[in-house]
Amino acid sequence: MKFAFYKAHNSVFDALIRWWENGTYSHVEAILEEFDDGVTFTIASSKPGIGIRTTTQILPASDWDIIEAPGDVESVTKWFKDRDGAKYDYLGILGMIIRPVEAETDRRYFCSEAVGESLGISEAWRFDPNGLYAILQALQVVSVNKQG
Repeated sequence: MKFAFYKAHNSVFDALIRWWENGTYSHVEAILEEFDDGVTFTIASSKPGIGIRTTTQILPASDWDIIEAPGDVESVTKWFKDRDGAKYDYLGILGMIIRPVEAETDRRYFCSEAVGESLGISEAWRFDPNGLYAILQALQVVSVNKQG
């Protein structure tokens, strides 16, 4: 399964997340389908002002890093479909800044929390996009080592 991590510098919100987390990424999407042109994908995540959604979008390499890691596209797709329209977790995103703040429990999600939960990661609210990237890279290495 593939995941897209946003690295472009288009907003103050993106810049603040990168600065606070001292990382490259401010957003993550699960890739549910890839089209033949190699830049258009069906993606799913949670976005500020929108919440959980699935959409088709062009992901230029200049703005996104795409990695492969273990995951079942069917179960991830089902997770997002079951939560379509759930609100964005603004309070949970503050947990990355002020740590006693935990994620909302009333079906609200921020991007890395949604992607992490869709993969079955326990307490996914603990991970920002950069932390999730590190986890998925580690899972990718483990998967390769088990096969080789």
